[in-house]
Order: sequence, then C-alpha cells, then structure tokens
Amino acid sequence: MRFLASLIFFALLPSYAQVYSPMTGSERAKYYVQDTFRLRSFLLSGPAVAGMRTWQDRPEEWDRTWGGFGKRYAARVAVNTISNSTEIGKKTLAISRRRPASSPAGSAKPPGRLC
Repeated sequence: MRFLASLIFFALLPSYAQVYSPMTGSERAKYYVQDTFRLRSFLLSGPAVAGMRTWQDRPEEWDRTWGGFGKRYAARVAVNTISNSTEIGKKTLAISRRRPASSPAGSAKPPGRLC
C-alpha cells in the first residue's frame, strides 16, 4: 500500500514542479472581471443570499418587500465588487513590491522602497 501511495505521489510530482510565473496585467484584469461578474453569482447565489436575508429581515431597516430584497441584492453585489477590487489591488501591490527596483548610482534611496 505504501508503495502505491509513493508511486502516485511521485507520478504527480512533476505537475507541482512547474516553474511559477506571475500573472501579467491583462491576466489579472481578466481574472478580476471573471471573478467579479460571474453569471452564477448574479443569478443563483446573489438572489439566494438576498432572499434569505429578506426572510430573516436583516437588516431590519430594509423591509420584507421587493424593495428591501433589491437593496439587499445590490448591497451584496457592491460588497463582492469591493472585496474583489481590494484583493486584486493588494496582489498587484505585493507583486510590484517584489520586483527589484533599479536605482541610479549614488542614489540615496535603497532599492525596493516605494517612497
């Protein structure tokens, strides 16, 4: 049994040993659009979450009406969009900080600093 497990492990090892290459700007933009504006999110999970919160009457300020449902749905879409924007922004900033900064000879700023 151990032999079989190690055989499977080593058979899958080359797929993990691939060289990592960071996403390009266009790949990040495509990922952001696909993740933010998924059809499943708009047609299934968005209305389901808004419906559950309408049924539970949360928040209470928005009534258990179609207007309240619409506000809850819009709030969920806004939170999803803001969350994805923040995530992609943090990833972009982290990538830009990892790049080696080139500084002219005799520069007072050490490489890798933003300011």
